[in-house]
Amino acid sequence: MSLTPHPINQYHVFLASPGDVNGERQHVRKFFERLNQTTAKLWGARFEVIDWENYATIGVGRPQELITKQTLEKHKDSLALVVGIMSQRFGSPTGKAESGTEEEFNWAMDCHKEHGRPEIKWFFRKNKTLEIPTDPDEATKALEQWKKVVAFKKRMQNLDNLVFYTEYPGAAAFRDKFEHDLNLWLTDEARPWITEKAATEKTTTTAFLIPTKYYKNIQSDFYRLDIAGIDSERVFDIPLSEIYVRLRVMFDEDAPKESEDYDGGPLDIQTALLRYRKLVIVGDPGSGKSTFLKYIALMLARSFVTGDSSIARDKLSLPEPLPIPIFLSCWDLADFLKQHDKLTLSTLVAFIVDRLTAYGFSALPAAVEKLLEAGNCCLLFDGLDEVPTNAGREAISRLLEQCVKRYGDNRYVVTSRIRAYTGGTMLAGEFTRCDIQPFDADDRAEFIRNWVALLFQVQPEDVETEGSDAADEFYKITGAIEASDRIRPLAVNPLLLTVIAIVHRNRKRLPEQRVDLYDECVDVLLGQRKEAERIQLSGKAVGLDEQQEDEVHEERAWVRKRFAEIALHILSQDGDHEEATKADVVKLLTPRFVDKGATTEEQAASKAESFLRRQELRSGLLVSRHSLSYRFVHLTFQEFLAAWQLSNMDFDDAAKIIQPPLRLAKWFETLQLLGSQWAKESDDKVDRYVEWLLENRGESINEQAPVVALCANIVKDITDVAELRPDTRDVFQVAVEATLDSFREGSGVPVKTQLEILDALGQLGAAVKSHLIDATKASRFQVRRTAIEMLLPYLTDDELFGLTHIFKDGSRHPIMTYVRSLINRDKGRTISLLSEYPGALPTKAAEALGGVGYLLLPPEVSWHKSLAICHKVLARIGYSVSGSIDHDSVLWLSNLMGTNGDQQKILLVSFELAQHADSPYIRERVLRVIREQAPIETTQEFLAERVVHDHAAASYLGGMHSVFGHVVLTRDVDGESPFLDPHKPISHEHIERAAKATDIAEDQIDGTVRSLSEHLGWDITRGLGK
Repeated sequence: MSLTPHPINQYHVFLASPGDVNGERQHVRKFFERLNQTTAKLWGARFEVIDWENYATIGVGRPQELITKQTLEKHKDSLALVVGIMSQRFGSPTGKAESGTEEEFNWAMDCHKEHGRPEIKWFFRKNKTLEIPTDPDEATKALEQWKKVVAFKKRMQNLDNLVFYTEYPGAAAFRDKFEHDLNLWLTDEARPWITEKAATEKTTTTAFLIPTKYYKNIQSDFYRLDIAGIDSERVFDIPLSEIYVRLRVMFDEDAPKESEDYDGGPLDIQTALLRYRKLVIVGDPGSGKSTFLKYIALMLARSFVTGDSSIARDKLSLPEPLPIPIFLSCWDLADFLKQHDKLTLSTLVAFIVDRLTAYGFSALPAAVEKLLEAGNCCLLFDGLDEVPTNAGREAISRLLEQCVKRYGDNRYVVTSRIRAYTGGTMLAGEFTRCDIQPFDADDRAEFIRNWVALLFQVQPEDVETEGSDAADEFYKITGAIEASDRIRPLAVNPLLLTVIAIVHRNRKRLPEQRVDLYDECVDVLLGQRKEAERIQLSGKAVGLDEQQEDEVHEERAWVRKRFAEIALHILSQDGDHEEATKADVVKLLTPRFVDKGATTEEQAASKAESFLRRQELRSGLLVSRHSLSYRFVHLTFQEFLAAWQLSNMDFDDAAKIIQPPLRLAKWFETLQLLGSQWAKESDDKVDRYVEWLLENRGESINEQAPVVALCANIVKDITDVAELRPDTRDVFQVAVEATLDSFREGSGVPVKTQLEILDALGQLGAAVKSHLIDATKASRFQVRRTAIEMLLPYLTDDELFGLTHIFKDGSRHPIMTYVRSLINRDKGRTISLLSEYPGALPTKAAEALGGVGYLLLPPEVSWHKSLAICHKVLARIGYSVSGSIDHDSVLWLSNLMGTNGDQQKILLVSFELAQHADSPYIRERVLRVIREQAPIETTQEFLAERVVHDHAAASYLGGMHSVFGHVVLTRDVDGESPFLDPHKPISHEHIERAAKATDIAEDQIDGTVRSLSEHLGWDITRGLGK
């Protein structure tokens, strides 16, 4: 059987902008990368973003004309879209327009008028205030640039064919504005990738007329975000459609890599919905599983009520014909099946009839069966994990598989917590599993932006309007979250972010003390998960009965104590375990239920198990990752509750517990929180605690450093909360001077001792980040280098890019280590930062590019594209190549090329830059190294490009053909200067002498010359000419 390639239609998108919107440019590229990995595959299409930065090479001629020819004109026939972005800069004149961006816009407009394409979309960043340099001349230039941007925007409004443009309040808001518009545009039925796909697919329609009342009832039921169970006195009416943010999912890690279900990275959940008609969404409590199903139902219902299918297309990426949403609670299904005592497909259909009727759509079972047979429904099964008992969940999973087998043309989405989706509960057949991913910074910002928009009754895109109350609130919440290493990891899903937002709303700010924030978050969560109040199962049915005799809602204080005991138990285990076995937790809690009246150990254990099941549903604090183990929804809550438990003990009892693990990294945060907790109670308690820590700090420097660091963190945390006694503070200061202050200049502490302190601190990681930052400023090179290497992995992006004092380091290694880390985080931001510190990199440009430049380049890019990028990068960061190349640089690069084959292509670019050297010897040396060590195909292309500028390149290029090819292009046989000028014809006499010197027979000379000329690309008997 012959191999049949899968056809893909290639489209191009041109990205036009000046250089001050790099963040937005990066997002455009990432958007289309995600699109190509997901939805575009379904359309049989691929979108390639082209721009001057990555797709234009240097050459002879007007620069912008070259860029236009190599990008816009080259891909004119497949150019679907031109995206323009502007902020404050306009660009430099090109000789034909006021800037390269304007010239690109003019070309696109002319092409659109002639051919009706490409589409043109322009985005302007709102600038309420301008960034004006302090230098008067530069300030004048910046103002002139801004005036040109304003004039350009005004010109768009005056064109015969108005161009779509919009404004966005800041770089962070660009993502929402851009993706909203692009999703609408890409899924429009007029797009060729949509029409071509539709022509190959059979569409289905349904003859059923669903009453509008049904959809209106769905809208009414799912209109609000369901957080009322968090705490009755904190109820807040939040429209679901206005707070919802797109979740990201990752395909099942266990999926075979060669299967079509496997994907290399996360994708948004709507794309998964479009791609797979049978989908299982799994995630932790509060991750948004149920909210997603309700959002699907709400958006589909709204589309049907308004008659506007673009709502579902935009929000869900679902094409027409839109499916009928049917929301089905697995909890209610289990109750229904138990009441009817049947586990049959007909009973499931009866349950669907019951749910449809409840929402205003009365139909007979036979009619619903026909509706399902038509295949135009979206069946939303919520909460498979809420079905009591493993046997019950497995039974319902088999029932759903029967449903899919019988009514397979419908869409199915099933949700479950991770811990319950194991073994026989897992759905077989066509179902694809996706795991919900934690929120990243962009997700958090989008959620909070929507939240603040609702609070202040403004549009999300207007939240960041400078000077507004909404902007003040938005930046306060996001700033408090992103700046805190302890709060930020909490805000990983809609539930926890909602809890933090509620705490902020109630207090008008997030508590300054972490223990206060954690305390309030726990308090909010303990009133959460109102699903538990729906425990109304009664009667018995095989596989569906849960022996629940107690329906007592435990008092919150009592429940908190039990959670605190579990937290301390998990922390006290050997190793780095973050969970405990079910058996251990039940054993831990059994005595508490004996105290509450259980008459036997067995009865108390049974009550403990029931308590754990109820609290897992109700609180959202405790989750079961596997069927036989428990952990906290976030490590922070475990650490806080363990500290809270210790703080309620007698001091001597607590000291006995914390003495053995005092220096263990996993205990550090709990012990630090313990200090803050005791500081809330009294000055005496925290003073006694710090005094005890200092007394037990040990003898050796390795023993002392982590304990002193812990004391330093506690003292910092309790500032303005509690006061230490003078004696305790004096002992503390002496301990600090002997350890943490050793990094300061003039400390007198030997380098060896400083390194020992660093080694001890390094084991604590992020917990002692501030002390490691101090060490990067140490006077000793070895200490600075070690501290930087230890510190970098623990820094946020803003923290990392804020360590600019490293640029002033007198040694090369710390700087290069730091720059490589910057590049790995964000290439665009790195270039911008380096442009502010032009002297940061080594003074030799070749060495700088060899050590750093290769990281700046995109993978799988040809050497000549990489060359263009490197030239631009050097210019951006203030490097003048001319004069910065010397013999040492060339030798350094040649040695590096010889030892690192993975970087050969990129280093080749660095060698090419070295051709700017004034010395002919250095240029010849570079070409010789390239010929000897670089890959053949790349070398040939490179040398061919260099022929015009370096005669030696022609000889080395000829040498890749034959010995004759090398000799005939030199003057070796003439006894004169090394190389012939390839622009001039080579005489017949010289050719004969070269042939004789290389043993070419006289009757073979003409054939060899023809072969060599074909290899070189020009006839050597005529020369290259001008």
